[in-house]
Amino acid sequence: MSFDFSQLPDFLMCRPKMVEKVWGGQALFELYQKGDAHQKWGESWEVADLPEGQSELGRDQHFAPLHEWIEHFGKDLLGNQHPGFPLLLKIIHAADDLSIQVHPGPDDISEIENAHSKDECWYILHAHDDAFIWHGLKEAGTSRDVLQNAISDGSITDYLRRVPVSTGDVISIPPGTPHAICKNIVLLEVQEPSDTTFRLWDYNRPGLDGKPRELHQGAGIQVMQCQAQPPTIVQPVQLSGKNHSLLLQRPSFRLEKVVFSDLAQKEVLHFPANQFVLLTCACGETEVTADNTVEPLRAGQTLLVPAATSSLSLQAKERTELILSGLGPTELVKLG
Repeated sequence: MSFDFSQLPDFLMCRPKMVEKVWGGQALFELYQKGDAHQKWGESWEVADLPEGQSELGRDQHFAPLHEWIEHFGKDLLGNQHPGFPLLLKIIHAADDLSIQVHPGPDDISEIENAHSKDECWYILHAHDDAFIWHGLKEAGTSRDVLQNAISDGSITDYLRRVPVSTGDVISIPPGTPHAICKNIVLLEVQEPSDTTFRLWDYNRPGLDGKPRELHQGAGIQVMQCQAQPPTIVQPVQLSGKNHSLLLQRPSFRLEKVVFSDLAQKEVLHFPANQFVLLTCACGETEVTADNTVEPLRAGQTLLVPAATSSLSLQAKERTELILSGLGPTELVKLG
């Protein structure tokens, strides 16, 4: 049956594409009821419009692939970013360590075939007490020859920063930064719409098919930033109130956080003109009101606010944290 695209709703719920990974586990199912309990889910592609995978959007059990919404509603959906969706949003569970990897930037893609720039960031949703990540080089200026030898013999982590992380931490991963998510972490990843990843080291482990996973050491060394290294954990900046903060501003995306703790208080989020916004519930639950309907947004769920929508009303059912991903600033207004 064909989908009814006669009207663009004020918001669209996201139905993710689930991706199994050798380092995945069951936390996405246990925490958020994503996928099932029998596979090693590593990634939930919440909002994706890539050849490698599509998420679906809709309401009331009527869902369609993101690219079809873009085809039908264009600028009303994406605003100034039409015709292509400019972000990829995932929830990731690392039951085991991910590979040591690096991503190319805009200056690299003309020199490497089929590469796409990948600037990304992480918001830590859950982390065990001893959880950590690898992020950047210990010593800026380490030579590529030294790093190449360390990659070849598996000692590359000797040259990387080991960074403890906790729930709520924000980490920026600019292109060229060697990095890895390590075990016992669940995080929200926001990035440019690219699946280009250069694996430098993968612990000699086989993939899901039992064969060694492909490495990309030459390309990885080529794009690695060996001089100035980015900060590890980014500190938030308070915005329109104590419960509204800017987490990260990058050229390709912006992250904000809103905390709802007054359960009796309705609040309104105002959105930037001609720009979409993604709302991900990090914890708790809130009711979203629009189109004369009320929809719950629970932990681990994401909704897309089209560019044509100017505001949404929300009322928390419990203490709730929302992560807002987009391109421009939002405004939080309390309703009496």
